[in-house]
Amino acid sequence: MMEQKREGSQSWVVKIILGLIILSFALTGVYSYLRGGPGANAAAEVNGQSISRTDLERAYQNERARMEAQSGDMFKQLSGNEAFMQQLRRGALEQLVNQHLVADAISQMGLRVSDDQVKEAIRGIEAFQDNGKFDNERYLAVLRNQGLNPSKFSEMMRADLARQQFVEGILATSFVLPDEAKALYAASRQTRDIDSVTVKAASYLDKVAVSDDEIKARYESEPQGYMAPEKVALDYVELSADNLAKDIQVSDDEIGAYYNDNPNQFKRPEQRRASHILFTGDDAEAKAKAALKEIKAGKSFADVAKADSADKFSAEKGGDLGWNEKGVYDPAFDTALFGIKKEGDVVGPIKSSFGYHLIELTGVRPEAVKPLAEVKDQIKADIAKKKADDLFYDKQDKLEKLAFENPDSLQGAAKAAGLTVKHVALFARDQVPADVNYPKVLDAAFSDSVKLDKVNSEVIEAGKEHVFVVRASDYKEAHRKSLDEVKDAIAKTLRTEKAEAKAKATAQTLLDKLNAGDDVSAWLTEQGLTLETSKGVNRQDQKLAQAIVHSAFEQEKGGKELVALANGDSAVVKVDAIHAYQPTDADKPVIEMWQKQLAQQRSNEANKQFIDALRETAKVKYFNISNNG
Repeated sequence: MMEQKREGSQSWVVKIILGLIILSFALTGVYSYLRGGPGANAAAEVNGQSISRTDLERAYQNERARMEAQSGDMFKQLSGNEAFMQQLRRGALEQLVNQHLVADAISQMGLRVSDDQVKEAIRGIEAFQDNGKFDNERYLAVLRNQGLNPSKFSEMMRADLARQQFVEGILATSFVLPDEAKALYAASRQTRDIDSVTVKAASYLDKVAVSDDEIKARYESEPQGYMAPEKVALDYVELSADNLAKDIQVSDDEIGAYYNDNPNQFKRPEQRRASHILFTGDDAEAKAKAALKEIKAGKSFADVAKADSADKFSAEKGGDLGWNEKGVYDPAFDTALFGIKKEGDVVGPIKSSFGYHLIELTGVRPEAVKPLAEVKDQIKADIAKKKADDLFYDKQDKLEKLAFENPDSLQGAAKAAGLTVKHVALFARDQVPADVNYPKVLDAAFSDSVKLDKVNSEVIEAGKEHVFVVRASDYKEAHRKSLDEVKDAIAKTLRTEKAEAKAKATAQTLLDKLNAGDDVSAWLTEQGLTLETSKGVNRQDQKLAQAIVHSAFEQEKGGKELVALANGDSAVVKVDAIHAYQPTDADKPVIEMWQKQLAQQRSNEANKQFIDALRETAKVKYFNISNNG
């Protein structure tokens, strides 16, 4: 209800909540959470309702985090493209506009969600569960970490469930009849017998010639083609705190001294376990006082919590909130709890921002210093990190100073910092060696001062406590390759094109003969071609070329067709027989799945059409949505 974890929730739980809840809500429709009043800080306005820049930034950052998690290192390159990132931001805004439009429509339809529905939905979120069961302590901790309270979150869930009701309503109108799904499934299982002849382009390569005039004509016909990209070769010095830390030794004496000198750092603060009963509404205080009388008269605190508490999740456990340290709860609640003298005492009513509480102290863990064995590894890592950081910044200062004072060489700077000058040979932007493949390093490498003036770059921050200094040892500007450089490549292309054309012409001759009713057996032998008969070909056949399979299922029985294959060959395909498939009882589960999937596809299209219709009549205004306002 009001429990709020701080450092403890900075863990995998937060990652889960971001993945499962925040992204979902930001980009699928928790309207009440996003809705704001009109103002100067608006990114857009939908039918008079403002979408704030804060809302947009939240949605944008969530989408950015999702893409980074999916794309990894590729996203590092994409994030350096300002146009791409602006497109990502605009996409997030369009999603928010759609959410407002749909939410308005939902409101007009009068869709409502009950308290029980909200409760069950929250209980079903894995981020709030421990071993498959809802955990109230985890629920409250995660909400606190995201700056939410249970009341706010419940309204978010209510809005999202209303949207789901709307989607389900669309699903109900987008149905697929069982016979329709059955017919489509049967068609998918149909097989065919076909004859095919493949004419390989490679067999004509030795039979075609390409003249120097043809090569020159092709070269001159493409004045913007045959370009060589600019390339740079680099000398560089790399400095990383992580690499330095690998060689740092930390003794047991250092660990012991650190432990003894910093006892406060290893104190485990007093923790208290509490149960509470929450009362809300206009008569909350009166109800709390009445409940307190019942408890003092001998009624179990847990029984009263289960019967009367407005915090339904903790009520199921008799009001239990688990163990927490001071500063986690609402201030008024926190002060009251840590002011209780002994276990078993009950205080209240206590007024907080959530209502009135009765609080029972059920356990106390006194303040204590953690034993050295428990924190030894942590201390060792901290000492090593500090040593590495100190060494890193010392070396960085030397590197930066000497690289600037001696811009024509990296040797002196590298030697002073105890580092080695490394080298990468000429490379283009689209073929970057892994060792220097960092966006800021590439920007520096291809800057005019480095690639043209061949002076040392400034210190480049590639990551946290990870820097480079680079200088160009060689540079080749972008240029059009000479005819002599590309002559062989052009000749190969022209020969391939001619061979493919001859293969197609031969296939066309075969098709013409078949259409004329000729016996082509002798002709195929003369051409060195083979007729291949394939029985029971299905749509997923992997033995035949994809284009041949596609052609086989596009034609009627007896049909003939010339098809171009992906590798440049040509083929003639003839359908000899079509074998229908009769679904059996064993196919029923699959057909039912098809029916649901087809209905889902239709509902998605209906949803899109609905939003498009809303946009046609909506009044949407866009304001400046760039990163810098």
